[in-house]
This record gives sequence, C-alpha cells and structure tokens, in this order.
Amino acid sequence: MRTDNYKYLDNALYTYVRTSLIKRFILASGYDHCISAWNLIPFVLCSNQFDLIGKIYPKECGLSKNGMAFLKVTTNLIMYLYYQEHEWQEDIVKQTEKYLSQKDSLENKSIVSALYALVNSNFSRFSEELSHVCKGRKNQDYLVKISSQKNFLSIL
Repeated sequence: MRTDNYKYLDNALYTYVRTSLIKRFILASGYDHCISAWNLIPFVLCSNQFDLIGKIYPKECGLSKNGMAFLKVTTNLIMYLYYQEHEWQEDIVKQTEKYLSQKDSLENKSIVSALYALVNSNFSRFSEELSHVCKGRKNQDYLVKISSQKNFLSIL
C-alpha cells in the first residue's frame, strides 16, 4: 500500500461489506423482509451505508408481517424512520408497545426501545437504551460462556 493512501483500503472494505450483504440477503429464511434485521441491518448501520436501507426494505414491500416478533418490530421501526410514512405510525406504535410489554432479552428489548425513542424524538431515552443494549450483550455473552462450560464439564 502506498504511504498515506487509504483509498485502496477504503475501496477494499467497501467491496467486502457490499459483497457480504448481497450473500447474506439471498439466503432463504421463511420470513419476509424482516430477516434482514437479523443478518443485514447491523452491517449497514455499523458501516454507515444508510442508502442500503431503501434497497433492503423497499417501500413497496410494506410493513413486516411474517417473522419473529423482535425482527418484525425492528424492521417496521426502521422502515418508519427511513420513509416517514405517517400512515404506518399507529400500527407501529401498537406493535411496539405490545412487544415491549412481553418478555424478551434485555438486548432485544433495548434495541426496540432505542428505535422507538427515535420515533418519538426522545434522544436522551435513545442514549439510555443504547447503554442497555451493551449491558444486554455482555449478559448474553456471559450466559453463552456458562452454557459452554456446562457442556464441557458434562463430557468429563
């Protein structure tokens, strides 16, 4: 690589992310477009490629109706934030409030709560929920380690 020329690195990373997104997007899941909330949207948000939201979630597809509750609500909140379709708001608010009243992991509920805070333009709540996402992720990693240790000990 040439000295102080990061254009090639940037192009390589861009190509890698785009290729990874395409590969993951064509995998069949049985869900509607909400499956992208699981396997694509984290990459899109982390790489600041917000222009892909319109390609992953075309407006013509409408709101998600088939899939895991967390994925449907997350997809619908992202679509609402992206397209600002006020006709969708009432349905999305009902879905979100119903989901938040149910049991789920701290990480998942915090993700939905953070997106919902953005819908309501409550940026302090959004910040608070992001810290809960991190706590939920740490707790989840801890449980995976315990589970792995139990499996290992049962072999002995």
